[in-house]
Amino acid sequence: MANGKTLTLTGATLSGGDAGNYILDSVATTTANITALHITGSFTASNKIYNGNASATVLTETPNGIITPDVVTLTGGTATFSDKNVGTAKTVTLTGATLSGGDAATTSWTRWPRPPPISPRCTSPHLHRNSKTYNGNTSATVLTETPNGIITPDVVTLTGGTATFSDKNVGTAKTVTLTGATLSGGDAGNYILDSVATTTANITALHITGTFTANSKTYNGNTSATVLTETPNGIITPDVVTLTGGTATFSDKNVGTPRP
Repeated sequence: MANGKTLTLTGATLSGGDAGNYILDSVATTTANITALHITGSFTASNKIYNGNASATVLTETPNGIITPDVVTLTGGTATFSDKNVGTAKTVTLTGATLSGGDAATTSWTRWPRPPPISPRCTSPHLHRNSKTYNGNTSATVLTETPNGIITPDVVTLTGGTATFSDKNVGTAKTVTLTGATLSGGDAGNYILDSVATTTANITALHITGTFTANSKTYNGNTSATVLTETPNGIITPDVVTLTGGTATFSDKNVGTPRP
């Protein structure tokens, strides 16, 4: 902007009833100001994945209302989202941008924000499961659930869901899967749960007892006994388990009734 600029008047003429009595030799110069044209600027910003802060990346900056063929560009500055949280059409503000170019001094600008979204950050949690004694089903008990990739100091927890072993049978380091878990906490809305990693746990054998019946016999000088039936106790329905084999003996060889 230039102040006190010299103005020159050309082509002026004298008029009026007595104008013929005069000759216009010259018209003195004067001064006046030319102030900068106020314009607006616009800019576009890039969408981003949630990263725990409000920073934004400028894609384009455009000064609006530039008079052709003036050369003016809008450059620089710092763009920020209105807050750090996930959302669509969020307001982004640009501060500190400046006009440049051969005719930049003739204009001044006002910022004009553009609203891109912040997309949720994806996270892949893991969990720990408790080993169990065989109970005839694949149910598993969750010990801990941990969301991975959470940005400090965001508060996000992984909760709920149903844990299951790959099958019901006894084994070590068996795969356990968690389904239906969800993210919670003050910052949970900024994250998307992509998957929950499997873990491993053991199913140990169930301890049971057995019973049997034996046949009475005629004294034969030894303690041998003949088994009639053998029954395992505590078998979980509909599991198929039988008690077989073994050697049955009386407590001694002598006649008696009953003999334990």
